[in-house]
Amino acid sequence: MSKAVHVEDSPVELRPPPGARSSLKTRLKVSAFVGLGIIAAWLYYTVNQVLTLYDVTRDIQRTTDLRERVSDAKTAIAEAEDSLDRYTQTGQGYDLSRHHSGRTTLRASLGAIRRRILSESSRGSLEHAEAAEELYSKAADRAIGLWVPGNPSAAREQRDNVVEPAAASLRDILLELENRFGRSEAIAEGRLSGARDSATAALVILGGLILSGFLWLLSDVDRRILSPAVSAAGALSDLASDRPPPRLFEASGDEIGELGRQFNRAAAAYEDRGRALEERDIQASVNAVLAAAATINDLEGFGSRVLETVLDVSGAASAVLYLPDPDGSFAPAESVGGSPGSDDGVGREEARRSAIEKRSIFLSVGPRTPTINVFDGRILPRESVHVPLVYFDHVVGVLALGAAQPFTTNARNVISAIAPSLAVAVANAAANERVAEQTRRLAEQNELLEDQRSRIARANQELQRASALKDRFLASVSHEPSPGRS
Repeated sequence: MSKAVHVEDSPVELRPPPGARSSLKTRLKVSAFVGLGIIAAWLYYTVNQVLTLYDVTRDIQRTTDLRERVSDAKTAIAEAEDSLDRYTQTGQGYDLSRHHSGRTTLRASLGAIRRRILSESSRGSLEHAEAAEELYSKAADRAIGLWVPGNPSAAREQRDNVVEPAAASLRDILLELENRFGRSEAIAEGRLSGARDSATAALVILGGLILSGFLWLLSDVDRRILSPAVSAAGALSDLASDRPPPRLFEASGDEIGELGRQFNRAAAAYEDRGRALEERDIQASVNAVLAAAATINDLEGFGSRVLETVLDVSGAASAVLYLPDPDGSFAPAESVGGSPGSDDGVGREEARRSAIEKRSIFLSVGPRTPTINVFDGRILPRESVHVPLVYFDHVVGVLALGAAQPFTTNARNVISAIAPSLAVAVANAAANERVAEQTRRLAEQNELLEDQRSRIARANQELQRASALKDRFLASVSHEPSPGRS
């Protein structure tokens, strides 16, 4: 919602300063670059871990191969020594061949180790092993050279005193070399386990980063785009349904905030225009009622003209005008769109209550309540209103309106606006009827007076004629001669 402060009664809208305004497009680009940077860093870390895994795996393979070569060398020295022992006893060529084969395998194993050596310490142990192998080979060759058929004692002595100690020394060196390679393999396996754990952690971290980024992106999109879009759609729906739309969020400095500001401006302009049109419609309705009321002189004309106009401007289906009785109750005087009926007690009571409280009373029925009279088929109103017609703080009548659908806000405003004009019209019509009644009574009294005047005039004429006859009679009587004179 936009904030406004008032300085000397002039509203000033608070907007983000130009330097603080951001662009949604820029935010999305920055988010994309940040995501790409995170993925690139993860890829760099992952590639390093993969290379480390590769190097460690190669080290393990190398140390395993070296241990196998050392094992081959130990097997070869054992075979060469056993073959030499049998040869110095029996002198069999097969044993001599096996002895040379074992020594060849020993040299090949040591050569393979030299080609795949890892560290300087291992290289020193290998050199000791090669030196011991050379001593063993020389001692074995001397023992073979000393062997004489039928007299193997010299060869046996050479084997026991020189060859056997050289072989034992070579075995010790090979055992030390094997242990060294075993330790290197254990270290490499530890590195492999650590690299594997690091790679697993990298995958977990990547999954967490992707999930967190996805959730953050969804939250940001929902907060900055989807929620404002839903609010804008609801506001547009309210605007299309002629309902006052809510104000949209406009505090942000991005495109959504600008959209909210422009929509709020358009909604305010639309509301102002709607209010102006509504006021114009209300004024037109009041003028129509006044024009209809200006053409009537009595309540009968009020029902045939004014109430019809009221139905047109209010959207009601029926109208009844209640007038006060001397006892304080109200009775229907005129109706349009239906008659009140003989059982109009509810309407009379609501008219009396509206007159006492001097306020409009609306009565509505539920949407499931039948609005048709099942006995005579009449359509009953879904909503009715009783409006007191107040003229100089005196209730001159109550107007009851019934509609098949609930009254709209505009219809209620129209009814409230035309009530004073209707009160004036009812008061004028009643006054005109009273004047007409008084005029009629005066005319009747004048006719009576004229009749009495005519009768009096005729009576005077009769009296005058009778008086004349009397005078002639008296005159005739006074001029007759008396009998004595004749």
